[in-house]
Amino acid sequence: MALDTVDLESTEDVALADKMNAGRKQILDELAAITGKKGVAGTVPLNVGSYTDGTAVPDWYTAKAALDAASAAKDQAAYNQAIGTFNYVNSLVAYRVDLIGDIRLFRKLLLLP
Repeated sequence: MALDTVDLESTEDVALADKMNAGRKQILDELAAITGKKGVAGTVPLNVGSYTDGTAVPDWYTAKAALDAASAAKDQAAYNQAIGTFNYVNSLVAYRVDLIGDIRLFRKLLLLP
């Protein structure tokens, strides 16, 4: 089933579409920063997420590596710390993925290109 699209005729329509695209790009950039790169230790930008003391949390790949290492070492205290950190970072990823889905749905409902 093909959806019709709406021509963006007014400056308000164009401005709304531009804001939505800018928001989508920002979310995708944050998602890339939170995820990080496999094999490269990194942290999440402080404006996206941090520990309660204000220090940076590891990115997703770094948190996953720490979780895997703690699990392999059979160190329960380290595992408890690592799983807490991983779950927090994973929630940062999940939130942004949810936002992307909401933006897609909103664009569909508005019949935007």
